[in-house]
Order: sequence, then structure tokens, then C-alpha cells
Amino acid sequence: MDFLKNQSLPAQIGLAATALIGSCTAAYFLYSNVVSSKSTLAPAIDEEEAKKIMNAILKKLKVLVPKLLMAAQNIKMQVQQTGQDIEEMALMRQFLLPHFDSNLKEIQDSVLEEFDVDEDELEEAVNTYIAAGDEELAAISKSIRVMHTQFGGDSDIEEESPKKSEAAEKMGLNEVLTLMKELGNQMMQYTDDFCGEFIDQYGVPASQQHMEQFQLGLMEASQKAEKALLEECGLTESDLQSLLMAHQENPQVQRIFMDMQMDNRKILAKHGIAMQ
Repeated sequence: MDFLKNQSLPAQIGLAATALIGSCTAAYFLYSNVVSSKSTLAPAIDEEEAKKIMNAILKKLKVLVPKLLMAAQNIKMQVQQTGQDIEEMALMRQFLLPHFDSNLKEIQDSVLEEFDVDEDELEEAVNTYIAAGDEELAAISKSIRVMHTQFGGDSDIEEESPKKSEAAEKMGLNEVLTLMKELGNQMMQYTDDFCGEFIDQYGVPASQQHMEQFQLGLMEASQKAEKALLEECGLTESDLQSLLMAHQENPQVQRIFMDMQMDNRKILAKHGIAMQ
């Protein structure tokens, strides 16, 4: 969708988180130079419906991204076990970007079908409302484009180094390690609590619909844990992103991420939940 072009995802556990599959894929419109034709007519989709559609696409992508980031870590570990190494973005571009592109296309198509609109109608509506100053649509569009970029996609986004607060500026590696360990502990507690609450209300997720609902809730629980700890430490999401990017190649930091993944799997297994 071209409206995603002219519009950065907060750092999550994955630390992320090429060529196109084909011009017909949704990802093509993330960075194409196609400009929608000017029209004096109002878009076929009103502003609120456009927001609902874009939010629905973004929510489904937020469920997908942690899976791909975990897959990236697993692939990187397998490569390293062979005695080789691979640059993070090269790994994303070679192994993960095709999956992101194809899933984005599927997600977009399913949401458009659900709302009974076509892609051209959505593109025109979002272009029009963003041009008119709709900040919510602009933010959603930019988030999707940044996700695509984090998996190795081309983009004309001007990357800016996140500004650190005074508290973050004072943090060295030891403080970052302590922060990440505490973040891991809190995330595990939030995950454990959420799993129990979800199962009490819905049972162990079995259907695809319930699993997607569970995954979205799990992601939101992790975000709550992150937000609570950052507020307690006087830090922002941008601070966390900056700190993680600065130390992403450190073996101790990578080890913490791996431990968090394993702990997460143990909690899910304890509740009888098998994540694909």
C-alpha cells in the first residue's frame, strides 16, 4: 500500500525486530513510488472505518512479529553452532523478510475481505486522511513500514538515533544487564498471570481465533511489564531502544534474551499452551 510509504516500532525482546516477492504483494506498497491519483471526490471509506481497518492489520502484524523474531534468533543460533556468523540484517533479509511479506499480504487480504473493501479504496482513504493531518493513521502506517524495515525491507525512512534521557545516559553495561534481568522477571510474572486469567475465562486456546486472541493479549501483557519497569526506573521506550541497540552484540545481553525465551516457553508449557 503506497500510503505506508510516506509515514518506529518500540524495541521488544527480539532486538529487531531486499528484493520484493513480487509487485503484487502488499509489501510492495511499503516503499513504492506510486502516487495515488488526485480526486475531487470524497474517499469511499470514511475516516473512522479507515482507522478500524488499519488497526486490524496492525494488530495481526503484532501477533506475527514476535514469532518471526524468535525464528530469527533460532536461525542465528543454528548458524553460530556451525562456527559461522551472520550479520543481523542479512539474516532478516534472507530468511525472514519473505515470510513477513507473504504474511502481510495475507493479513491485508483477510482484513479487507472482512470489511468488504478493496485495496485501492483503502489506499485512497488513508492517503487522503493522512494528508489532511490524521496523526493516528500516520502513526499506524509508519509502524507497519518500520516493521518491514526491521526485517530487511527497503525503506526511505530517515532513521534517527533515539535520544536518551539523563537516566539512560548514565547507564553502562552492568546497569543494562540488571535492567534486562529485571525486565525478564517482570515479563515472566505478567505472562504467568495473564495465562492463568485467560484460561480461567476461555480455557486453553484451541481454535485459531482464540490463539490469536491469546497471542495479542500476551503481547499486551509484555508491554505492560515493560512500561511499568521503565516508569519505575525513570526511563522511556526510546531509552530502552537506544540501550538495546548499543549492546545488541554483547554475548551477555544475547544470553538474557535467550533465557527469557526459554522461561517464556516453560510458563506456557506449565499452563498447557503450545505456541506454534
